[in-house]
Amino acid sequence: PANSRGFVRRSPDTPFYLMFDNGEPYVALGENMCWGGDAQTYDYDKWLPALSAAGGNYIRIWMVRWNMALEWTSNKRERGQYYGLGKYSPDNAWRLDYVLEQCRKHGIYVMLALGYHGELMEREDYFRTQCWAENPYNAANGGPCRSPQEFWTNEQARRKYQQRLRYLIARYGAYANILSWEFWNEVRAPHQWVQEMAQYFRAHDPWRHLITTTYGYDKVWELPEIDYCQTHMYGSGTNLHDCTAILSRHSRTHTTKFNKPFMVGEFGIDWQKSDLAHDERQLATNMHNGLWATLMSRSFGAAAIWWWDNYVHEQNHYSELTALKRFTDGIPFQKLNFKFARFTAPLDTQAEGKPWRDFRFHGGIGWGKSTGTDFTLTSDGRVEGLPPPLSVSAPRGDRQRQGSHPGEAGRPGALAQRAVGRRGRGAVEEHEAVGRQRTVAERVRC
Repeated sequence: PANSRGFVRRSPDTPFYLMFDNGEPYVALGENMCWGGDAQTYDYDKWLPALSAAGGNYIRIWMVRWNMALEWTSNKRERGQYYGLGKYSPDNAWRLDYVLEQCRKHGIYVMLALGYHGELMEREDYFRTQCWAENPYNAANGGPCRSPQEFWTNEQARRKYQQRLRYLIARYGAYANILSWEFWNEVRAPHQWVQEMAQYFRAHDPWRHLITTTYGYDKVWELPEIDYCQTHMYGSGTNLHDCTAILSRHSRTHTTKFNKPFMVGEFGIDWQKSDLAHDERQLATNMHNGLWATLMSRSFGAAAIWWWDNYVHEQNHYSELTALKRFTDGIPFQKLNFKFARFTAPLDTQAEGKPWRDFRFHGGIGWGKSTGTDFTLTSDGRVEGLPPPLSVSAPRGDRQRQGSHPGEAGRPGALAQRAVGRRGRGAVEEHEAVGRQRTVAERVRC
């Protein structure tokens, strides 16, 4: 269209962010939306308008046997009619046509995952996603490979895969709202294979869509053909950790080490259960913190939560994206080369000849929640064990911690702390240190 901003590219002015052909920045704000439920494409008719209305502009779709795959064995019907290796499913191809067109109408860009981990698995996993026995590349189904390992090296298998890439380019390549081709979901593909297939895309895709994959590792992320890095991060039923510090660290580490754009492609409180199971009060704290922690840590987009259907949509948590959209509007990310702040807390000194002074203490800079309940206030103004001032996050509200604050002083004294107000999701706290001769107070915005 004449008013199209064009395709999404890596910015030539900064290694960390993306831009449209017309020079405007692209900041990915959205979620996974990997497959439809029983209603299939009709589910997208509900989800996409809601996401767009809240300011979202990004989703991820899996092309898998139960959702829009092009090829699979004909002896097991999933969603779509399959005809075996190298023969593509016209009904599923149409479904993807439809969803991509709806995304285009709503201004939503798509990371298109071309395969998933179960296709090359023989052993049963937690979700029973293993399906090598039904894979059309399997020799038992007339394919060229006797084992999943042969998929990476068998010449005929590589040619058949490249044939599918050629079809994808021909049928879908003209969609400017395909953000990127993603080879795999959570497969550690050999870096030689990744490079070969990425070079095939480079040689045959005239629209030059971005290319990525998961899981990657150093030799994959270092490939010049791979445009951006990713990771996925979840807690577990026994370790419902606060996501913010971990997500922030992933973003900082990847962007620093590989000097490329980075995004958290999936995250959640628990890889086995929806955030719904852990968010009894429906605060969406984990989602909120994940979005902001990654964007504020040099990711080219906010972390994409996994539980899109029974959590984000059913509980209407799309609004978590709205404030982020307002915040990012007008910021020329495509021209910025952010550096991480370095922080050294100032230390207080006691004036000569004066036995008393105001007691002040200082936090740090970072993302995360308290790691303990005891903090030591030292006489020079340092606080040992104090979380950074941004530490207001937790997967569940009832997991916030109460703190006790032993002091280090030459005379007996007391420290009182009380919350005196709220600003948004945080609070304004008043810390009052009481000594024999002086009372001082400090207001801290959390």
